[in-house]
Amino acid sequence: MELRIIKNLDELKRIEKKWKELEDGSNVKYYSTFNYLKYWIEEVVNKNNELFIVILEKNTELLSVAPLYIEKRKTKIGEIRELKFIGVGDYFDIIISENGKSNLYFKEIFSFIEKNRDRFDRINLSYIEFQSKLANYILSNDKLNNSLNYLVEVPELDFSEIYKLNDINISKNMKNYKNRLLRDAKYNFEILIGNQIDEKIFADISDIHQKEQDFLNKEKNRTSRYSILSDDFKGDIYSKLIIDNENVVIFLLKNENEEIIVYKICYLYDDIYYEWNTGYNYKYYDYRPNNTLYIETFKYLINKEFKGIYDFGAGRYPWKYRWANKNNIVYEYDEFVSLNLKIKLFNKLRKLKDII
Repeated sequence: MELRIIKNLDELKRIEKKWKELEDGSNVKYYSTFNYLKYWIEEVVNKNNELFIVILEKNTELLSVAPLYIEKRKTKIGEIRELKFIGVGDYFDIIISENGKSNLYFKEIFSFIEKNRDRFDRINLSYIEFQSKLANYILSNDKLNNSLNYLVEVPELDFSEIYKLNDINISKNMKNYKNRLLRDAKYNFEILIGNQIDEKIFADISDIHQKEQDFLNKEKNRTSRYSILSDDFKGDIYSKLIIDNENVVIFLLKNENEEIIVYKICYLYDDIYYEWNTGYNYKYYDYRPNNTLYIETFKYLINKEFKGIYDFGAGRYPWKYRWANKNNIVYEYDEFVSLNLKIKLFNKLRKLKDII
């Protein structure tokens, strides 16, 4: 077996087909697929960070891919080099075939990372699913175990035993808001998939999301709110990830004038809907339109005899658990590999901040 690092986009292009074949034979989550990560990989290169995509091969066969990069993060005490998963999402993983020798492959990759530890100060691998083979390997390893810790919950709605809408916990209050919205807005439920999602749709939902955040900032004093779809954030990457993407599904409600009331953007992959972003027209704030959209969405999925998972995304928010019937958990692997004075100071300041 041979290990090497993919360092640039040309090398990445040469393994694209094999990467996709590898993920097809695995149980990888959408956020670790090539089609999702390719735009984030371009962002790594454009930001002058360093690609560190580790691949394990045997002859011409691709056995495993670890989609990593080295972020050169500016801090008050200087630059910190952190080895991280590429991308922004709720689950990340080292990709192996379901039939592959997972522990052997993980051992080879972590040994390779260890040999290259002079290239980074910290290993910070977030959003590792607790029941993944990667988590199991780390927890079973004497050296790595202590560096893997709980990060956050991910609520889910498992449809495997849901046959009718009444099987979902829908309160009388939610139904009242739904009826009120239907009466006043005469809404229609719509679904957009793949190539139905164009630049105009993305512009419309971006505008709704930005105005919603502005409203919550000014009127509801939620000063920490911002729109991830804005150009000031990563709107350009997200437009590429959403427009004309066969894995994207947008559920939405429109009023009688064809104006969007509320939307939810999901990625659909291997019978899992990953809710990624939601927004509503702030004029409908008092109608709580998100709940109505959930009711209509889940009714649609039941009618389609969907038996997979609706994933609400990471976060222990009570409103998510009012819908969820299942709980997932993700871990974070965090290890400081450099022992120089700057890193020791950074780690102490970080722990002090957590205490405060």
